[in-house]
Amino acid sequence: MVLVDFEFAISCLNQDINKIYDNLKNIFDKEGVLIHIIHQTSDENDYSNVIKALIEHTNVRYTNLKKLGLPYSRNYALKNCRAKYLIPTDSDVIIFPESLDSIKKFFQMNDDADFLTLQSFYDEKSEKPRRSFSATRFKHNKRTLLSVSSIEIIIKVDSFLSKKVMWDLNFGLGAKFGGGLETVMLQNASSAKLNGYYLPLPLCYHKEASSGSEITIERVFIRSAVFEQIFGKNRGKIMSLLFHIKNYKKYETLGFFNIIKKIIEDKGI
Repeated sequence: MVLVDFEFAISCLNQDINKIYDNLKNIFDKEGVLIHIIHQTSDENDYSNVIKALIEHTNVRYTNLKKLGLPYSRNYALKNCRAKYLIPTDSDVIIFPESLDSIKKFFQMNDDADFLTLQSFYDEKSEKPRRSFSATRFKHNKRTLLSVSSIEIIIKVDSFLSKKVMWDLNFGLGAKFGGGLETVMLQNASSAKLNGYYLPLPLCYHKEASSGSEITIERVFIRSAVFEQIFGKNRGKIMSLLFHIKNYKKYETLGFFNIIKKIIEDKGI
């Protein structure tokens, strides 16, 4: 079977499926592109009309998952991908398809590349980046992977399946720790000797701030859990402490002792 180049795996929960038609319509019926809608449902609403409208497009397929949690959706997408490269995304993200040719060419010219990360923006004109991005290409290391967002990743499917690198079921929306999903997965990929590169190309835009950017004591707990998962329990606590000290101005409203308490709290890792 000859695989197409790209599959966009769109994770959505309940009524979020209603956002897909407007947000992703610029890649409907696009040559060399598949769209896999992975719809997790926990309500009794009837989504048959919107599903019917979506799957009328030649490159769209639909899967309903009763099991909740974003890591289950991402893992299902990877295991069932029908393309060479998987782009996991969400229903409220809008894609810049003009970058796909450059992405394909990079993979073809760099056989050692197992995954790529690109740029994301708050606007359709690519004028408001969601964070600070390098203007030049580089190869990722464990430090640079700490700042990658979930909507900036492209995966070479065969590489991840052969190394059995999946998303950790303890991290991400609907899981034990409600964040850190992509961070932990990419760190695991790096530990498995998979090579990642950053390309200064726009992949998508998303108008809203990421839930991972919220300044709450719960986010401190989740971030600390991510450090412990990556670096081990004791070293992870130290790394988390150093991170929050370095960025203390951002977190100072939470109170220093509250932050320390969350960092040292047992997380069952």
